[in-house]
Amino acid sequence: MIQRDPSLRHTANQYLSEQKDRSFPGYFYNFLQSYMQIFSTDPAMMPDQKVARSARDMDEERICIASLRFGLSQGKRQPGLPPGDD
Repeated sequence: MIQRDPSLRHTANQYLSEQKDRSFPGYFYNFLQSYMQIFSTDPAMMPDQKVARSARDMDEERICIASLRFGLSQGKRQPGLPPGDD
C-alpha cells in the first residue's frame, strides 16, 4: 500500500484477503463491507442522513440481538425474566 513503485502495490482485494481475521474481523467480509457500500454509493444521501441511518440501523441491530439473547419473541416476555427486562 505504501510502496513508492506503483507496480509493487497490491489491489484492494489482495490487501483485504491478506488481512482477513487480522486487521479486519470476519463480520467485515460477510456484512459490514456491503453495508458500508450503501453510504458510499448513494450520492443523494446527505452526510447527516448517513449518520442518522447508521444510528437507526445499529439500534435495530441491538434490539434484534437482545431479543435473540433473551429469547424474546414479538414483545412477549419469556418465563423467568423479571418485569422490565423486556
